[in-house]
Amino acid sequence: MKRILWIVALMALTLPMMAGIHSYTEKSVLTEGKWVKIRVPETGICRMSFSEIEKAGLDPQQLRVFGYGGAQLAQDFMKRKIDDLPQVPVYVGSDYVLFYVQGPISWNYTGSSFVHTRNTYSNYGYYFLTDNVGSLMPPEEGEEIGGTPTDVTSYLNIQVHDFDSINLIDRTGVSGGGRTFYGEQFKANQSRTFSFQTPNALVGELNHIVIAVAAYSTNDSYFMASVNGAAQESVFLAHYADNYSCGSPGTITTKKEGKANQQEIRLTLQNPAASALGWLNYIEITTPTALKMVGNQMPIRTNVNYKNPATVRFHLSGATENTQIWDVTDLAAIRRMKTTFASGEMTWIGTQEDGIHEYIAFNPQGSQWVQVETVGEVTNQNVHALKNIDYVIICPEGYEEISADLAKAHEAKESITWAVVTDQQDEHQQTAQTAGTRIDALFPVELILLFLNAGR
Repeated sequence: MKRILWIVALMALTLPMMAGIHSYTEKSVLTEGKWVKIRVPETGICRMSFSEIEKAGLDPQQLRVFGYGGAQLAQDFMKRKIDDLPQVPVYVGSDYVLFYVQGPISWNYTGSSFVHTRNTYSNYGYYFLTDNVGSLMPPEEGEEIGGTPTDVTSYLNIQVHDFDSINLIDRTGVSGGGRTFYGEQFKANQSRTFSFQTPNALVGELNHIVIAVAAYSTNDSYFMASVNGAAQESVFLAHYADNYSCGSPGTITTKKEGKANQQEIRLTLQNPAASALGWLNYIEITTPTALKMVGNQMPIRTNVNYKNPATVRFHLSGATENTQIWDVTDLAAIRRMKTTFASGEMTWIGTQEDGIHEYIAFNPQGSQWVQVETVGEVTNQNVHALKNIDYVIICPEGYEEISADLAKAHEAKESITWAVVTDQQDEHQQTAQTAGTRIDALFPVELILLFLNAGR
């Protein structure tokens, strides 16, 4: 009872502040028109041919794209939430379209390093295509930025190896729990090598590396890491204390000199017990790299002048006059940068006063694009129209009736209003893959009531 009173008190304090942070549209863009859903496995520029779009039943010359991709949303309700599906700029070529998409892995700069987040609830980012809702939206051109810039000829190449396959609470895969999953398994004294391709890496500059691991044994363990053959770093992992222990986690954070074109990290689990097991959670690596075009698309970011009013002028070598630079920092406000091209070098000026900006350089005539998979047509819907709902149940298709029975029981006992929506109602499908962190975009007050009722 005390816990419920504490939550209600917290709700009374936070909801007025949340109301000032969030705004909510009255109607979903999916209410009318023809819609087709697609999904993407990674972040970057994707390409769809006119024939692909026509096969989906849409006019490629009139294509509009909506969505915010697969990045896991913040679970802090005091942060502004995305309401409904934002529109994505589309570049229309001779017989194709290009647009920027967000996959399930996102990055955040902490002020000293880049940290990734893998969406626990989905392996894809989802987008929605139409040709008769909203207006055409080509990429807007960014404004001219004045001031005396700092010239940069290098950038930070960030990569992650994060393979989710095992939950340590139940390694059989039958049940499990929590949101932490591990990848490669190590036996006692086993070693594995992980390679990262880093074209044009600056030799001698320091890689920033974070390695998250875990071990399970009756004996204490050590995970040892050697980067490019340098002296080993280690983390101590204590033996399990009781039958409730599932594993002992640990992290190695280090900076090691980089080599040209490829970085190698060798991990070894040291333990005298033959039954000992270890697992890799992820490896993050940030490599200082010469700002030279590689392939047909390349993400670019630097921490130069971070939170500083001084501007930054990027010098990208190996570009062509067809190369485009988009600022993709804010997915709701993607901009095409003003550029200057001469002698194989493209320059543009950006600001980092408001934080790290991420750009993507790409050649529209290229051939290496994020792969798109068409999921299918989407029925018209308007979950946004639901008003004054106290209790919301999100369920798989086929469970609507039994969910309604549960909701009616709460209605009879507590006189609450309720709604049942399925995880396939696409205007909030990504709610399911973010564990309810977006339902407040539809029902700003009732989210907490949902948790209170669910615990009864």
